[in-house]
Amino acid sequence: MYEHDSISFGHWLKQRRKTLDLTQAELARQSGCSLSCIRKLETGERRPSKSIATVLARLLEIAPADQSAIVDLARSQQHGGNQAAARIAPGLRSAVPLYPPNLPVPTTPLLGRSQDLALLHTRLNNPDTRLLTLIGPPGVGKTRLALQLANEILLLNQSDPPLFAHGVVLVSLAPINDPELVIPSIAQALGVHEMGTQSLLVQLQLALRDKQLLLLLDNFEQVIAAAPLLNSLLTVAPGLKMLITSRTALQIYGEQLFPVLPLALPDLTKLPHDEAEQVAALSNSAAVALFVQRAQAVQPGFGANAAALRAIAGICVRMDGLPLAIELASAHSLLFTPTTLLAQLEGTAGSTSLDLLTGGARDLPVRQQTLTNAIHWSYALLESAEQQLFRSLAVFVGSFTLDALRSVVGSAAPAGKRDSGVDGVAALISKSLLRRMENTLDEPRFAMLELLREYALAQLVISGEADPLYERHAGYYLALAETAAPALVGPTQLNWVNRLEHEHPNLRAALTWAVEHGQQEIALRLSNAIWRFWVLRNLFSEGRRWFEQAMALGPVQTTAIWAQAFYQVGTLAWLQNDYPQAQVFLEQSLMIGEAINSSETLALTLNSLGLLAMSQFNPGAAQIYYQRCLEISRTIGYTRGVAVSLGNLGLLLLNAGELVQARQIIEESLALSRALGERFSILVALDNLGEALLIQGDLPAAHQMFEQALVLCRELGVQENMAEVLCGLAQTACRQGEYAEARQRLVECLTVLREVGDQKRLSSGLEVLAELAVAQGQVLWATRLLGAAQAQREATSTPLPPVKRQGYQRLLEAVQQQLEPAMFSATWAEGRALPIEQVVREAIEL
Repeated sequence: MYEHDSISFGHWLKQRRKTLDLTQAELARQSGCSLSCIRKLETGERRPSKSIATVLARLLEIAPADQSAIVDLARSQQHGGNQAAARIAPGLRSAVPLYPPNLPVPTTPLLGRSQDLALLHTRLNNPDTRLLTLIGPPGVGKTRLALQLANEILLLNQSDPPLFAHGVVLVSLAPINDPELVIPSIAQALGVHEMGTQSLLVQLQLALRDKQLLLLLDNFEQVIAAAPLLNSLLTVAPGLKMLITSRTALQIYGEQLFPVLPLALPDLTKLPHDEAEQVAALSNSAAVALFVQRAQAVQPGFGANAAALRAIAGICVRMDGLPLAIELASAHSLLFTPTTLLAQLEGTAGSTSLDLLTGGARDLPVRQQTLTNAIHWSYALLESAEQQLFRSLAVFVGSFTLDALRSVVGSAAPAGKRDSGVDGVAALISKSLLRRMENTLDEPRFAMLELLREYALAQLVISGEADPLYERHAGYYLALAETAAPALVGPTQLNWVNRLEHEHPNLRAALTWAVEHGQQEIALRLSNAIWRFWVLRNLFSEGRRWFEQAMALGPVQTTAIWAQAFYQVGTLAWLQNDYPQAQVFLEQSLMIGEAINSSETLALTLNSLGLLAMSQFNPGAAQIYYQRCLEISRTIGYTRGVAVSLGNLGLLLLNAGELVQARQIIEESLALSRALGERFSILVALDNLGEALLIQGDLPAAHQMFEQALVLCRELGVQENMAEVLCGLAQTACRQGEYAEARQRLVECLTVLREVGDQKRLSSGLEVLAELAVAQGQVLWATRLLGAAQAQREATSTPLPPVKRQGYQRLLEAVQQQLEPAMFSATWAEGRALPIEQVVREAIEL
């Protein structure tokens, strides 16, 4: 740990640069300094001028008010540096989390948990604590406590050094109950995508192994079977810690438990006699303070004298100190005084509340009976139409929109008002039975706490109203998905992807209902409609699992739905590198498509068969498939099919070295894709066109194509394509003599490939790095890299494309001409023998 009086400008510069995820080369390029100058500044060999220090402070995002402190530190290293260092705010030296925080910020203070928070901070600071589970009954406040702790840790991360340099990430498991979705949910929260033959678990392990990160996994009790998978992440990532909320222990090695208890309750038998002292004593009770806080939220003028506070204390005792039960009771403060509420609970007001409170399941733990009774009581106080709306909303998983409510619930909303859906939702929100969700979309979304949804679901089953609601739910989300499907390939793609991100829990629920009820056509149509979303989000395994479950519900039929389903599941299998099964699926699609003349699906299936043939090193077969796809698409006027097949034909010709014809075809594909507004196809065409221009030696034009492609890669979040584009930019920069830029692009390229676990593209990155090394006179390093790249090509069955062989041969000869044969052979063999992980690490860190 560096104290104020020991920090140097060089240390600060290096730390701040890494905090902002900049390489030395990129900082040099942006500041106008040489790479050597930046290196010397960081090692303390050189002191910057005042102007350079000012430029660096601005580039490193230092607020204007703090820039003078940085300049003083830079200029005072030989005298008085300690005083200048002391002026730098700790936050200027702290790490910015690699993962943007996704924690909801609590809108109200957390009451009665200060001691718990202090203990939890101590536990998490202990190096021996890797997995800490907050355990407790429903409604005790586990999630709220965990969120408070996580937000406090984010603030503490401004210290030097931070406890979790890569941040804190929340993974909400409330919307799922399938243990198989735990790893995909964690991956999605961290931005790790499924690709290639490696499992998503392995890719997560690779992404997390060097991270200092806190993962907050909320509501783990419903996916408890996935608990052993957590240790498979912890064992490979020494800087990873997990904070879990669960009703039950995970019972895995290394788990530490932290019981979350109900709020402390006042002893009503030992209250002071003086009313002023009573008010003071009761006001200090966290349980009482929580009731008052929530009552003031629904009735801003709510106040309490000694009598009211005694009644509130009595309510809190009846609620066993469970925060959720107290909040539910306080929500009725608009209609009842505390004394009346307590009378309701005690059954002294002529109501049936006592019967409700004691009518819960007898085999539940006492505190869970209390919570169930509190929910039951709140439910009993609703009007009949509000009760019907409340239980009907249980069909939604995660969250829902007003449009979904009106379509699915329909007449279940309270009737006779201007907008029954809005009024019903507002009524439930006012009674703490529903909440509005924060989201990035324009349309408001609403959700129930999972505990309330469990209760509402039980009431829905009892009511006998469930079946038609689930059927309408599936119908609504089928219609939504089928509306989204064509938009997922056009200019509004990102908007729809974001919308489906929010709707994914409900889409999963609709698929589950369809599969469980044998509704094969609905299951297939839903899978067909969601398919591109799964592809764009790299959810290959999940998508394939839904297709296969739907297909298993009945015999194959010669219909357009089945043709599309086989095409799409076949493409998913291809993306997973499961080539034999991909061939089976795609050939079935082809057979059905030809039988019923389903032209668009037939064209797309032929295109996927071409991709599959290329993956199996059969360009002749691929060309035939692409040509057939192109002919059908032109015949029926299917512009997208024309653009896709032209793009793939162009790439095939490019790899074969037919550069002039390849450029013409790719340019035509690019123009069509731009007319369609299909950004992914635009990205692919730009990348391929850049590659053709690079090989032809038109370096400025190649750089322009790659830069445009990179912008789209970052917008769409397609990391594997981004690595290819960065590799092209690096090679272009190298051949233009821009070695610092080439180095920076290669570091980012190799970092991305390492993060996503893409083994096949690593060889290309290492070969370009070898070209850069030769250009800079580092011949031995280049030889090692080429040996390692060749071994990697053999290990992954990824031969060098014909079009690149001439350039590769020139590179190899350049190396051999500068080394004795024995030295070349020994260094080459050394590179071949090195573990690829070590080579990539050295390449990134050198």
